[in-house]
Amino acid sequence: MRPDELIEKLTELRPGLKDHLDRNAPKRNLALTCRAARKTAGMTREQVAERSGLSLADIDGLEAPSGSFPERSTVTRFMAVCR
Repeated sequence: MRPDELIEKLTELRPGLKDHLDRNAPKRNLALTCRAARKTAGMTREQVAERSGLSLADIDGLEAPSGSFPERSTVTRFMAVCR
């Protein structure tokens, strides 16, 4: 089953899920981009934290698919290390 088919089935079962997914789409996209950049750089969360001066909690927040948006400076520091 493709991801979009799974999401469609799940949203039929849970009416509020589509709204939740739609609301969190920008944060989810940021999280996926950050995680992909880190993986492409071949780095662990711990290595990014150490090299960027960010905490593991900051890294977890960046890579979390929902929640609050991080500060721009946090994203900038993360991405600078992953280049």
